[in-house]
Amino acid sequence: MQDMKREICKKLTAACLVLLMSIPLLGCEGLSPKETAATPVPTAVPTEAPTAEPTPETVLEHVQLSTSEPTETPALPDTPEPTPVSTPRQNGPEPTPFSIVWMSDTQNLSRHYPEVFNGMRDWILNEQEAQNIVFFVHTGDVVDGCSQFMWDNASIALLPLLYRIPGMIVSGNHDISSEMKQKLFYERPYAMMTRKEGQFFQNGECAYQTFTAGGDEFLVFGLGYRMNSPNLWKWVSSAVKAHPDAVILFVTHEGLQQDNTYSGQTKELLKHIVRNTPGAKMLLCGHYDGILRHEEWIDDDKDGESDRCFYTLMFNVQDDVEEGLGYMRILTFYPADRHIEVKTYSPWFDRWDYPKAQPEENRFILENAY
Repeated sequence: MQDMKREICKKLTAACLVLLMSIPLLGCEGLSPKETAATPVPTAVPTEAPTAEPTPETVLEHVQLSTSEPTETPALPDTPEPTPVSTPRQNGPEPTPFSIVWMSDTQNLSRHYPEVFNGMRDWILNEQEAQNIVFFVHTGDVVDGCSQFMWDNASIALLPLLYRIPGMIVSGNHDISSEMKQKLFYERPYAMMTRKEGQFFQNGECAYQTFTAGGDEFLVFGLGYRMNSPNLWKWVSSAVKAHPDAVILFVTHEGLQQDNTYSGQTKELLKHIVRNTPGAKMLLCGHYDGILRHEEWIDDDKDGESDRCFYTLMFNVQDDVEEGLGYMRILTFYPADRHIEVKTYSPWFDRWDYPKAQPEENRFILENAY
């Protein structure tokens, strides 16, 4: 009997030992907390690299493919869908009327309303054939300061134009630094595209372009903001002499004061070039708000009677964000009678004539003007 009790006690002890040994094994799997993944070490959010300034190729790709919403753009009414771009017709043996399109002071558009700027671009390209547009000018203040996003907006608006239509763009006071460094402007792709080898002064502060239309050669000078030196006028004079039969047009930013008198640069231009150059016909400018026209009658043969009129036209209504957005001018040349018709149009409003201007300011004809 005693032997039997001892045997039972041994078995119970062994069973207890087995049970006690199993408890830690179960606890490793079922009683300890579940293992969690290690928390990653926070890393700094990468910042975008500075955006490279658009090239003509990247801008064209953006214009065709981009669907991103414009930044810093107040809500404005929708623009009409653009129509397909067509190729301009060529002037035939008989002189055909042709047009120059003129933008001025788009700084407000580059900063706040790039879609208005782009709409102006689209209209010009779409109307290139219908209006027989052969040249494009911009009289400065393309942007509202030396900021990359405005340079980008301007490039997107202007480079596709310059790919299709030759043009002249000059610096305004808002395009250059406070130190009056013209170089900042003339390094922009849209300015560089209007500067051809051998046809610009110094770093590009003055340049000229030529084109032929209606049976005439045209020589278009672009004068940088307040550029004025004896060497500059010598350079312009030499270019004029190289094109003795050309119709000469000038493009600058500040040409007239608000009281319709000449700026300092324009006074020097008339003194050194215009008054002794029968082919000099017109100056286009902006800068001050409003619409002005100045006529300078010149006696070329010194017989006491005027032989030609040198016209200076100023146009700038872009600060009127309620009714002035997108307005530009179309100058149509009629070779048969040598008249120039000046019209005013906004693709944004799809409206001819700026409503705050007088009828004679919106549309007029310059007779025997070239």
